[in-house]
Amino acid sequence: MKPLSDVQNSAFMAIAPCRAASLALVVLANEDTQHAPDTMKDLLDQSVSRIRVAYQMLTQGLDKLLAESEYELPEDLCLQR
Repeated sequence: MKPLSDVQNSAFMAIAPCRAASLALVVLANEDTQHAPDTMKDLLDQSVSRIRVAYQMLTQGLDKLLAESEYELPEDLCLQR
């Protein structure tokens, strides 16, 4: 059985880069920039990838980690699917 703190750390490690990616997208959208198109595309691709990883953690990985720790989220905190 995994301690709940391990679950929390795993979730944070997936979600933290997503937060940074989201902020990068906001800057990208609001910036009047002279960056090369390839640089802009790389930033967009990297941001989308990080957001997908966080989404997968929240919709699939978190359930598995919680089950391994023999813990269940209260009904009102469960994601609607």
